[in-house]
Amino acid sequence: MKYIKIRSCIGIMALVLVSCTQERNTVSLKKYTDEVVFKNKGTVSRDMIFSKVEKKGFYVETDEKYRYMDGPNYLFEKKGDSTIEPPSGMRSSVPLGGFGAGSVELRADGGFMDWDIFNNSPATGNDKIQLNDAFMGLYIQADGKKAFATTLRTHPPKKLPAVQQLEYSGAFPVSRLNIQDSNIPLKTKLYAYSEYKIRNSIQSATPCALFSLELENVTDDEYQAAFLFNLPNHIQGLFNVDQGLVLTKKGKEPSSGDMTLAANGADEVTYSVADDLNKLWDEFSDNGNFQEDIHDSGQYGAISAKVSLAPGEKRTITIAMGWYFPERPISVEIVGNYYTNLFRSSTEVTEKALSRLPETWKGIIEWNETCFDNSLPDWLQDAMVNSTATIVKTGIWTKDNRFRQWESFACPNIDPIHISFARSLPYDLFFPELKKSIIGAHGAAQRDNGYIPEKLWPRNSKDPLDQPSPGRVLGDCSTSFILSVYASHIWDGDEEFVNEMWPHVKRAAQWQINRSRKFGLPDRLAATYDLSGFGKKDLVSYNAFMHLAAMKAATELAKEREKEDLVSLYKKNIAAAQNTLKAHFWTGTYFRNWWNKDEPKNDDIHIDTQFGQVWSYLLGLGDVIEPELMKSHLEAEVVAADSPYGMKVLAYAGNDRDETGSGVNNTVWQAGSIHWSILNIYLQMNPDKSLGQAKKVINHWRKGLNDQWNYADLTSVTNGYPHTNSHYGRQLMLWGIPLALSGQQFSAPQGVLSFTPRIEAPYKLPFFTAHASGVLEAKVGEPLLLTLKSGHLKLNKIIVDDQTLTENATLNVGDTIVLDQG
Repeated sequence: MKYIKIRSCIGIMALVLVSCTQERNTVSLKKYTDEVVFKNKGTVSRDMIFSKVEKKGFYVETDEKYRYMDGPNYLFEKKGDSTIEPPSGMRSSVPLGGFGAGSVELRADGGFMDWDIFNNSPATGNDKIQLNDAFMGLYIQADGKKAFATTLRTHPPKKLPAVQQLEYSGAFPVSRLNIQDSNIPLKTKLYAYSEYKIRNSIQSATPCALFSLELENVTDDEYQAAFLFNLPNHIQGLFNVDQGLVLTKKGKEPSSGDMTLAANGADEVTYSVADDLNKLWDEFSDNGNFQEDIHDSGQYGAISAKVSLAPGEKRTITIAMGWYFPERPISVEIVGNYYTNLFRSSTEVTEKALSRLPETWKGIIEWNETCFDNSLPDWLQDAMVNSTATIVKTGIWTKDNRFRQWESFACPNIDPIHISFARSLPYDLFFPELKKSIIGAHGAAQRDNGYIPEKLWPRNSKDPLDQPSPGRVLGDCSTSFILSVYASHIWDGDEEFVNEMWPHVKRAAQWQINRSRKFGLPDRLAATYDLSGFGKKDLVSYNAFMHLAAMKAATELAKEREKEDLVSLYKKNIAAAQNTLKAHFWTGTYFRNWWNKDEPKNDDIHIDTQFGQVWSYLLGLGDVIEPELMKSHLEAEVVAADSPYGMKVLAYAGNDRDETGSGVNNTVWQAGSIHWSILNIYLQMNPDKSLGQAKKVINHWRKGLNDQWNYADLTSVTNGYPHTNSHYGRQLMLWGIPLALSGQQFSAPQGVLSFTPRIEAPYKLPFFTAHASGVLEAKVGEPLLLTLKSGHLKLNKIIVDDQTLTENATLNVGDTIVLDQG
């Protein structure tokens, strides 16, 4: 047996000496953490009791299984004989990790959940990994006084001491725990976070979670304080010390690789390896460090980082947990992890992460300000800042630089294009290269007949990634592809990519036309909405609107390439499609759900029928049908389908039918209500009334369920609980709300940024392009101000309300242009 001896700062390892000699004035991060805004919180105390209750549904994700049938085993707080919703941060929380690197969540009770860092995923089995014995701890002692030590958990394992209370707040990529205990006279806050920088996906891909304990001595005594992190040996590897405590497992299994715990900002760093958790804790609680010799095998490895604080002094101790597991499998192949191109080991991960903490916090603040430094309502700001957590939670980034994403863990397909498209707005605005990786793969997988296949990998398949077997034929696959390519053209201006995709766009558009020959619209096609046998209907209104928007986009791309024959062909198809839409779907009040030639007309109304119109407005493509018809349809949706949790997806307008069933038709699909709000704003309806449906859905997750980091795609219309799916992304269309409010249109090829604000001054509305973001600010009686907050922007024109206010403008971060409307 190999033994390693680590004692104190004057011990035999150079690593400890380096940790001890850090400059004290470099270890406070408070000037950064004070700038971070949070708009949610949940308080957990150690006397609370939690339990799980089965709720009826279809398939969801649970703590034990990625895919669980029959509905959620959902967490509740027990109050006597009843149950209530638990505090925010208990059912889900901000994922800690990097793009495609896996993640773990720090929950509101201080526990860790969802350890998805070991290459474990639905591709390796349905069982999830939970390490209940992972925890953090705090030791404090004033000169001449009795020491106090507690875990930083309200419900710790093995009867270890519990902290009295924790207050959780989350603003991706940061979780904050305010530590509240009458035995701790120091002001203490814990920040858990990861590297994240908008418009820099590589810097956002670090396989590391950072834990910064912020300490302020508000007493008249000098204090010793120590910060503990205990890591269970899940991979059953061996420990050693090399610039931190390193856990290594050799081999070629998914869990083969290494993990490192390292610290920054401490006067003394020590380690322990043990099989007995209580023995490890007892040693730490004696004096805040570890003094016994340690060996290389054990069920637990721990790090303690200790500091002294003079009265009035502020210190920050940061512990980094890095991981490095190269052998990621998908189906029959090892696709690896992209982060192995950036780092050689988890030790290098933690070394680099700890060396660039100020840079990391600047990136976090840049994102935080993008979401909060505006006049948008709190509920929308909170949803925006936490929305991109899904990229970390369900992203895959292979060693050969293919970024992919699970549809969800509960429905484990990889990148169904209709889902990738629905969650693509933040990719278009902040990480366009990741979206283009996905869309490019769909183009490469195009069928010989021009159809864009639904998925890049279907669940339970033996297909290699990106080589899918024939699957369902849907009406929103080829259309999503065309619109997504057009978004890259108009917003990103990457003409090399668009030119590469153009042959696929032409073939996809021709496929749409070929499917329209019988009725004027594509026939007999299913859709992302798995309702009422769409594929068995001659025509479906949802597919019709998607078709019209996509053909308008294809027309514009053809114009850019001076393909007049295609322009004429596409316009002819659009005209025929519009006639068919009005002839077969318009009831006089709304567009019916479906039409069959040989069946009586139905009176179903489908919420989200006009999703294609949402994208047509976002991309500046205009109306696909007369606005007055769309307004009437939207009003009919509310009348027929409104509920306390959003609008029911399929309603039977004009009929009194039983709505107590539990089928997918009797659910709220979150995105439909969000799209309703976006469309009403574009149609110049009252902004406050328009926002009502999106606010209802988002606040249901933020303040009703307290589960905003784990949106389900469907909730029950009868009780609002998750019904189908998990960690979903369709609700990321919420980024269309600020775009609609400002009326922003951006043409990267023409260098034109324009606005048609839908609200009256005063306001401060954000704007976003693929390479920059900022705010447009209006005060009553004063000129407009346009300020760049992030990136770099070169414009030929800035237009507001059809008036050109500035030409040939170049903006860097912090620059403001005065836009005088005269």
